[in-house]
Amino acid sequence: MIKKLLACMCAMACLLLCSCQSSDGDGDSTSNIATSEPSTVKTDETVSPDDNAEVEGKSYLISLDDIDWVVREDSVYGKKAVIFEYTNNTSYTLSEISITFKQNDNITNEQLSVFNSLMEDARWAEEDATKLYVEARSFKIASPGEKITDVICRIRGENNSEMLESMDQYELMVPDLITIDYLCDDGNIRTVMYDFGGDSYDYYPFTKEAYQWSESAVCKMLPKPDAEVVIAEYDEDYFYDCKVLGVSLSEYQSYVEECKEEGFIYIDDEDEDYFRATNSQKCILTIEWHMLEEAMTIDAMLS
Repeated sequence: MIKKLLACMCAMACLLLCSCQSSDGDGDSTSNIATSEPSTVKTDETVSPDDNAEVEGKSYLISLDDIDWVVREDSVYGKKAVIFEYTNNTSYTLSEISITFKQNDNITNEQLSVFNSLMEDARWAEEDATKLYVEARSFKIASPGEKITDVICRIRGENNSEMLESMDQYELMVPDLITIDYLCDDGNIRTVMYDFGGDSYDYYPFTKEAYQWSESAVCKMLPKPDAEVVIAEYDEDYFYDCKVLGVSLSEYQSYVEECKEEGFIYIDDEDEDYFRATNSQKCILTIEWHMLEEAMTIDAMLS
């Protein structure tokens, strides 16, 4: 059972690339339906370093050719799903990737009929079928050379979202935008976005710290997570909320035990992936592990 107390941060989406690849898994797949040929865009040919990408003479540019991705049909939790997977062939650790797909031009009403079953659902009745799009977003830490699988694609409207189950619906789409957050050796996360339609890159003009643990009163009651990336959602003296990336279930469970050793022994609720407890100073702590993201959220508040 997954419970959640935390307000999700608009983490600046991150990532990816335009390009190719054929699936090595089972099921139907497609790698880049924007064009019939794999992309040959080279970052060093199309992007000039800016103040964000060039620090003290060192270039932090990445090449979109160094991320291979594919969209294919598979099974998640025993249910048919359309998934996104990618291999990080860059020299950087990737902390977040987001890719969106928009409907191709000149879609006919007959083609739009693939959304009929969706639109029959009362929740989707007010949505405009011509404006539906697909998104895949991953918070999994991807080290250089690592392959990330089972990132669920979602069909989205203006007010609704659910897991995409039909390749027929996906095949009406073309890649739109891809954003990547990547960890640099100066301890900062940088973000680049690629626009498939405009064939253009945008390096965001600012960075963020990769490890955003706080020195607040509430955080001094907690053990520091052993992780490369900690993203703070809220950071006040009496309230701290963060997402810790790259956390396995066993690492989450070890962290819970550390919190108990620090005095969080008045347990309100606990199961395999969820922990809620209070200490003697009336600090309410909620920790949750998210399997698909391989991430842990921490929410601590002085009452």
